[in-house]
Amino acid sequence: MTVISGMSAAQIQALTTTQIRDLTDKDIKAMTAAQVNALTSSQIAAIETRDVVYFSAAQMKAFDANEFAGGMLTYDTNVLQANQLKGLTSEQLSKLGTQAIATLTSDQVKLLDAKQLGGLGTGQIQALGDDIGVLSAAQMKGLSTDSIKALTTDQAGTLSAAQIKGLSTAQIAAIETQDLARLGTAQLAALSAAQVKALSADQVKSLSTDQVKGLQGAQIAALSTDQIQALGTAQVASLETSQVKSLTAAQLGAMSTAQIAAIETQDLQQLSAAQLKSLGTAQIAALGTDQAGALSATQIKGLSTAQIAAIETQDLARLGTAQLAALSAAQVKALSADQVKSLSTDQVKGLQGVQIAALSTDQIQALGTAQVASLETSQVKSLTAAQLGAMSTAQIAAIETEDLGQLTAAQIKGLTTDGVKALTTGQVGAMKYAQIAALSTGQVTQLSTGGIAALGTDQVKALTAAQLGAMSTAQIAAIETQDLVQLTAAQLKSLSSDSIKALTTEQAAALTTGQVAALSAGQLQAMETEDLVKVSTAGIQALTAAQVKALTTDQVKSLTTGQVTSLGSTQIASLTTDQVKSLTTDQVKSLSTDQTNALTPAQIGAMTTDQIRQLAIPQ
Repeated sequence: MTVISGMSAAQIQALTTTQIRDLTDKDIKAMTAAQVNALTSSQIAAIETRDVVYFSAAQMKAFDANEFAGGMLTYDTNVLQANQLKGLTSEQLSKLGTQAIATLTSDQVKLLDAKQLGGLGTGQIQALGDDIGVLSAAQMKGLSTDSIKALTTDQAGTLSAAQIKGLSTAQIAAIETQDLARLGTAQLAALSAAQVKALSADQVKSLSTDQVKGLQGAQIAALSTDQIQALGTAQVASLETSQVKSLTAAQLGAMSTAQIAAIETQDLQQLSAAQLKSLGTAQIAALGTDQAGALSATQIKGLSTAQIAAIETQDLARLGTAQLAALSAAQVKALSADQVKSLSTDQVKGLQGVQIAALSTDQIQALGTAQVASLETSQVKSLTAAQLGAMSTAQIAAIETEDLGQLTAAQIKGLTTDGVKALTTGQVGAMKYAQIAALSTGQVTQLSTGGIAALGTDQVKALTAAQLGAMSTAQIAAIETQDLVQLTAAQLKSLSSDSIKALTTEQAAALTTGQVAALSAGQLQAMETEDLVKVSTAGIQALTAAQVKALTTDQVKSLTTGQVTSLGSTQIASLTTDQVKSLTTDQVKSLSTDQTNALTPAQIGAMTTDQIRQLAIPQ
């Protein structure tokens, strides 16, 4: 029992500073909570430094916070023992000045609990200095968001990965951007997905490219779309391939066009089909030429038709044949006319047959003549009748001759009359037998005379009676003589009177005996006299009695003496009296005895006196 034990609070306050200074350790230990609470700041300041350590945790807690703060100004807080520090309330600690906090040792700081730390003001937090780095995760959790915000950049830089990991999402969100900038990759790597999500857009934006580069794949995937949108293009460009692969479809879809354009080509190549599908058409359009050129065939194959249609023409031009070969029929159909037009001849040449067949008529019409000319034979064979029918005359004329020769009958039938008209002589000359035969009469009429002249013997043989019958006189006249002589009787019979009339003298001279014999009476009558005189004597001899009878008087009169002398007795006898009467005196004079003997009395009776005078009387 000491003298102090019986004193009231008022009596305690009445003690002088000298009396306080003279208190023994027993006196201090004997003081009640009420007595301790009654001590004034001057009395507290008077307690010998060596005696302060005698206060228990319960006694420490009893100090009036304001008086304690004033009294402790003369002490170094580093003298306080563990139990004494533990006894201090958060209010008492909060009243202490920054100097008092600054003098705490690292070991003392370690002893403060979360509640005590939570009571510290922002200035006191900053006064902890590097000792902030000794706080446990539990202690760190006790710091308010204002305290976190108050950390200096140096303090932020000293935080360990474990401390960072222990912070709440609210505390993470409170870190100032300049403080966040001091965190190293190891510190940032400690952030959980929830903590990463708690970062504000400004915080994300403030991260350096090295910090961004140091984030783990799981952390990248945890970023919200708003956070992704906050990334600068330099930050996006700094992403490692593994990080880009971690981006979700939603994140990629939220990126701005500038961000998409900032993704490095080698990283873009690693995006899965699902990731690429998340890109909007504007994002696809924003791809750079190098990015587009780097896309793999698998990635191209995974794009939607809308995405394909959004590819810029200059980007499409960078795609190789392997990439274009990956396009499905639906993707090919999605290409705009401008996109099709922009394809290089090498790109067009690299398209597969099924891709060519998938092109719409509008797309076909968009092809330039150089593109059409670049088509391989297999590609031309893949063109549908509708596609060929949609081609312009310039496009048709651009098809290479050897490729045109590979078109099927069905494809040939697809050509419009204008398309046929546009065929060059070389193209017509390259057409196969079956192709010629497949032409409709309407198509045949559009073949140029140069094209007709270019037809070979086999091609002319392929012409049907209907086709020959539909030909214009100019076309008939254009058939070369060596080809005309190959026409069968059926083919020749199909020629109209106008067609026969259109025969050139060379053509008429080339007619075979069989062909002459096949001509109808009407066809013979249509033959011009200058052509008839070119018919060989063998051809004239091949005429039947009916054919001879069908000759007009002008035609009979035009016959050469050689032709007349080649007529047989039956042919002479078949001449009508008008025909006999039309014979010239030279023709009559040329008649042989046998021919004269073949004349009927009626024919003789029809002769003029001039004709009679030239008649050879049989001996």
